[in-house]
Amino acid sequence: MKRAIFILLLFFLLAEKLMEAAPIKISFLDNEDAIKQTMEFLLAKGCDQESVRSFRRVIDWYNSTPTDLDLKKFPPQENGFYSFQSVSNLVEALARPLIYTYHQNELNCFDTVILLAGSLLQTNLKPDDLAGPFLAPSTLTNNEVRPVVVATPQDAFNVISPRWWQETSKTIFTNFLQAKRICLTAALDSFYILPRSTTKENLGDKLLQTLRLSWERQGIVFPREMEIVICYDVKCVDGKGPQAVSSHVGLLFRNQDQHIFIEKLGMSAPYVRFDFKDKKDLFYWLRAEIEPTMGKGEFLFASFNDREIEDLGKIGN
Repeated sequence: MKRAIFILLLFFLLAEKLMEAAPIKISFLDNEDAIKQTMEFLLAKGCDQESVRSFRRVIDWYNSTPTDLDLKKFPPQENGFYSFQSVSNLVEALARPLIYTYHQNELNCFDTVILLAGSLLQTNLKPDDLAGPFLAPSTLTNNEVRPVVVATPQDAFNVISPRWWQETSKTIFTNFLQAKRICLTAALDSFYILPRSTTKENLGDKLLQTLRLSWERQGIVFPREMEIVICYDVKCVDGKGPQAVSSHVGLLFRNQDQHIFIEKLGMSAPYVRFDFKDKKDLFYWLRAEIEPTMGKGEFLFASFNDREIEDLGKIGN
């Protein structure tokens, strides 16, 4: 009997050890070794050469001007990467959330994903197609985000993207990719109205159903070489039922037994490469990035292509 109890205790100790978070790595792509390795990785994963070259150009553009990113609590870097024992250790080492980094405005998260996904992310929309209604997020002067109902992808893009940025960023996107950028921005950076029958218990399922129907209508075909990870703030609006709005997007790759996540949070935060083993580490990281900008009473979800959705609020540290 004692032997059986000993074996059982040993089993639980081993199981707890195996469940400990594996070390994670992060790079802000401000080191030549890390940049070169990342460019080679993206090409190996099937990203277009032109997209990768443009991505390298915007990284160099970002790194050419100063930022106030505070890494005093970070360990020494190795070849452009910082290693941590857990995501919570990483978040604690940041002086403040990355979204509040001071830097001149450049590509946002949707621009970055559309640029890198290139020909691997498809839509059958054209900028002036009467394919609406589109519920384009419009940011008010008090930073409140509200939906604006428009008819075409171009109309949606004009609401979402400031005119000055449309002009400044034209040199980054080729003419073909610029048209695609307009349509994909309208399709992915959006508000979604959920059925009034939606409850807390079925919120994830209802959101994924709504997303799939919207993407099917817009001819969105997701890549097999990577996962487009989109975060959503979801809240209930009095008298109108639940609404969801896209709040962040990044690219997720599998590399043997590792995952690699590439993102650009907002227009001023640095480019990030996040390497990890356990997918839950990504959930923790996304929640830590997005929660500071959320209002009270909201839910936070993340979709992975059109296959699955995760309730990030249920992920515990």
